[in-house]
Amino acid sequence: MLLNKIYILISLGGLNIVTVGAYKYNLFDKDLILVFLSIFASVFFTLLIELLVNHVTILWNIIRSVFHRKIRISFAQLIRVEIEDKYLLVLNSRIKNTFQPPGGAIQYYDNKILTEYSLSEDEGYRNSPKEDLRKTLTVPRKLCSLYDWFFSRKDREISPEREFREELLKTNILPSKEFDQIRLSYSKTVTPKIKYSDQFDKYECFIFEIFDFIPTDSQRSWMTENIKGSNNDYILLSKEEISRGGYVASKNESYQLGTQTKYIL
Repeated sequence: MLLNKIYILISLGGLNIVTVGAYKYNLFDKDLILVFLSIFASVFFTLLIELLVNHVTILWNIIRSVFHRKIRISFAQLIRVEIEDKYLLVLNSRIKNTFQPPGGAIQYYDNKILTEYSLSEDEGYRNSPKEDLRKTLTVPRKLCSLYDWFFSRKDREISPEREFREELLKTNILPSKEFDQIRLSYSKTVTPKIKYSDQFDKYECFIFEIFDFIPTDSQRSWMTENIKGSNNDYILLSKEEISRGGYVASKNESYQLGTQTKYIL
């Protein structure tokens, strides 16, 4: 998609040179040529602006990573569970003593994307389920095409219901019987800047889709009555406490939070 846009821009640029030459040497009716140039300018600059707005960050990071043959990608969904102005955070199953919003890697449905976008096993977490969109992009120039596919929402999970059941129901933080009805509403998508990771020795690309859990009246009452304070499986933190990186002033203590936690705010 991106390469096609660049090709169109180059083609329009070349056509413009020919048209200006025709005007200069009076090869065609000048009024007709002026109309064409006006149309050309509109199309050319519309495409140029779209290209810069939508792809400049991606393009710049691809250029920066040109000497790094691989990019680690991790596309996930996070669930915002609010209980009396506080947010429910659960224990990270991978990083010890770290809390984060419920959620996890989005899964894809069609293996063809692995070859189409040159995706291989995640070199960071090799025990991840193979369907997780936590992979290694071996051809950095395909990152824009991968983005286009992801935002098309085709052949992948579009709801974090599976993660809700795995992290909140199967762990017994919430009772399955009471929370069998799960209503999730899309809120926003966060695309942090691509950064170099010393841990994995490559650039990392993240996308986070944020969803709100919309409880029924009975579900809200159950959470208000039964989810309080913190335990080994979860904690409740306010917006300000998350913004402070997990510091709870009233208790003068801190919790270690996953870096993605701030994105639910």
